[in-house]
Amino acid sequence: MLIEKISNPWMRFEVTGNNAREAFLYVIYAYNAFAFDKKAMLSTIVKKCPEVLNSLTEGDILGAFRDFYGNTIQRGEIMSPAEFEWVSQYVKDSYIRKEMEKLLYRSLLSASSHHDGTRHAFSWTINEDEKKEVANEVLENSNLRSKRKMQIAKEFNKPSEQFEIEYLHRLLWDRHYDKAEAFGIKNDEVVITVILENINAGYIGDAAEIASRFLPDRQDIADEIEKIKTAIN
Repeated sequence: MLIEKISNPWMRFEVTGNNAREAFLYVIYAYNAFAFDKKAMLSTIVKKCPEVLNSLTEGDILGAFRDFYGNTIQRGEIMSPAEFEWVSQYVKDSYIRKEMEKLLYRSLLSASSHHDGTRHAFSWTINEDEKKEVANEVLENSNLRSKRKMQIAKEFNKPSEQFEIEYLHRLLWDRHYDKAEAFGIKNDEVVITVILENINAGYIGDAAEIASRFLPDRQDIADEIEKIKTAIN
């Protein structure tokens, strides 16, 4: 009774030896290398049922790998080169392999700069134009923080001013004043915007400190903040 109700395709294959195709694709998209020996799982299926590779197309493998990429995003994880290699060894079509490689590149590029070393060290078959294409998509469509977008834009020689402004805004709002000063980007409009946001939130002391540190020549703004402070006390 229990065996018949097993819903996990991999576990069902382990127990019954049936539905190898379903199990193979399931392992690709559902499991990661952090908790499972994904390479060994795929190898086990192929060894037990060599005909499994004839029962699916390389397009099926690409589809499962895309689903895996989506799962890594949902889990806040990063795809590793090893995970790409474990799956791509079953792919011969150069186009499909490149599409899979782009997903790996996107995952590593979307990660923090700590993973740039891994990205630069990998032997890519996609060319520089294809890397730039992925970078453009990441800059336009991802929810990355402004600091990371700024780094990516600079690496690929893209306009970075928008992301620099967003990053300055975040530093000021998060009270990272020393970092904002070290950042070296000056934009009075952004500073005034953050001052107003602090006033609207009731953080008058923060507004005063920002004005003092980043607009030291604007006595008019300092005077207005003092008036506001006096009025509400």
